Amino acid sequence: MKRLILLLIVFFAGCNALSSVVNRGGVGMNSAGNISSGGATSTIDVSEMKDAYLPSSKQSAYTKHKYLVEEKDVLDIEVRDEKNLNVTSRVSEKGEIWVPLLENVEVKGLTIQETEKFLETRFEDGFLKDPKVTVRINTKQMKEYSEKEVFVSGQVNKPGAVPLLGKYMTVFEAVNKAGGLTDIAWPSRTRVIREENGVKRKIKVNLRKVRKGDKSLDILVKPGDVIFVPETIF
Repeated sequence: MKRLILLLIVFFAGCNALSSVVNRGGVGMNSAGNISSGGATSTIDVSEMKDAYLPSSKQSAYTKHKYLVEEKDVLDIEVRDEKNLNVTSRVSEKGEIWVPLLENVEVKGLTIQETEKFLETRFEDGFLKDPKVTVRINTKQMKEYSEKEVFVSGQVNKPGAVPLLGKYMTVFEAVNKAGGLTDIAWPSRTRVIREENGVKRKIKVNLRKVRKGDKSLDILVKPGDVIFVPETIF
């Protein structure tokens, strides 16, 4: 899920909704309910990443040198004196962005600065003389994408972001989209973490009874919800 998913987590953390430390990789939660990674490649302190949701012009040198591009990130690409090559591109599941002339370019795992240098090298190879490329995170579009997803964490087989493909989706349906429950899940203590008007609240959903047929206990999820299924203590 990250890097959209990472920025989303940073956004929640900035609202004091979740953890203060974000691990790169898949999104998950530990048994205490804190966001954690399913395969971290680096650790980023949220206090140093608060600018990830600032306007692109105000993103810091820390973001430029330390932030690793991941799937679902949205990047603004600007080429000096070449307006026809400027583009906004979202990182695909393959870790690629589409850039005029270069077409599909793999950038996943690179820092923003490394992405700039890599694109400059590609443009210089038969296309442009002394190209200068600027890459920024398009935080506005990142936030818009985040409003169309929920996150399923904890004891599910495929934790991460689940897109809201239709107008309605319940907690039970979202958990199924995330691969269903693991063998050590505690479905009766499932929680939905939701923030409304700046206030975070936790909603209990007894998925054990829902699975047995009591659909009245299931609830509709909302964009940005975090669903957490804890591990059984038995």
